[in-house]
Amino acid sequence: MDVEIKQQFEEMGVEANEDVITKSLELCASYCVDDAAEFVEQWMAFSISNLNGAEPSVENLTEFERKVFQAKRDKELAQANRKRVSYATPSTNTIYAPPVDSNPLAIYGVKDSAVIDDYDVGGGDANSASQDLNDDEQMLGSYNVCHTPKPKARNALARTPARHGDALLFSPASYSPIAGTPRSHSAIAGSGKIVYTFGNPTLIGTAKWASTQQAKIQIKQLLRHNGATLDEPKSNYMYDCLREKCDIAADRIFHIGKELCKKVFGANADNYELSQVDNHSQEITKTIGTICCDHEGPLDPSSTMLAGTDEARCLTVRLNFSKAKSVAVFPG
Repeated sequence: MDVEIKQQFEEMGVEANEDVITKSLELCASYCVDDAAEFVEQWMAFSISNLNGAEPSVENLTEFERKVFQAKRDKELAQANRKRVSYATPSTNTIYAPPVDSNPLAIYGVKDSAVIDDYDVGGGDANSASQDLNDDEQMLGSYNVCHTPKPKARNALARTPARHGDALLFSPASYSPIAGTPRSHSAIAGSGKIVYTFGNPTLIGTAKWASTQQAKIQIKQLLRHNGATLDEPKSNYMYDCLREKCDIAADRIFHIGKELCKKVFGANADNYELSQVDNHSQEITKTIGTICCDHEGPLDPSSTMLAGTDEARCLTVRLNFSKAKSVAVFPG
């Protein structure tokens, strides 16, 4: 404990001698303080508030004990004395027998009405409830029985009033905020009207913002290669083959990857053989592919997938970045 106290003082920038450490240990043992950090923090707060940040000494610690620990103990003893209920000591020859009642709690002075009041869900008079509560506490105190303290104001928390004016039954709609425009906004005068104009107001008023003539659109069929028309009824006009687009994209990805390898590894980039994306190896392997998501939605650390190029036979492998410290993924 002395090592911990000395270490806490050093962390606060205070050099404590052996007398201060010994006095601190005595205070911790006398007032049941187990945490050295808590003791040092209380001393620092007391020193800044009362001693203008003075260094710890035996005299200052004695004053700290008197104003903090002893005052706290005196306060706790005073509270404990106030809680004790003084009652007359019965004579040695008199034996008190409580009256027999059907209520099992009658020996503690608790009536049936008081038990029912504890489970009362409805409203009720606050004055009568507090009077019954005080009577119960006095009766229990006369027998020196430990009991759970009850709230002083049972009806202090106001309940949500019932909506009698609405014709809604018990449903989520009746207990949800009513949507709509607030009354303060709907009651603004001149809503939807022009409040400011620029220019001659007469010209603006007489202007008609309508089209007087309709534009004539001419539809013309474009010719194909060598001036041939589109005569085939089932031909796919302006369609692309997805396989061709995939092949073109795979070639671009492969060439871009090669250029990246040259930029990173220099002129000897051809010596680094690119392996397949699902290759199992105990050594570091290099591969090129496309980052994509394995489901419809944004990328996250556990839904990323790497698709290989044509040279990697278009294989896919799932990537998990949840345990990686840093990952850089760029579009494309």
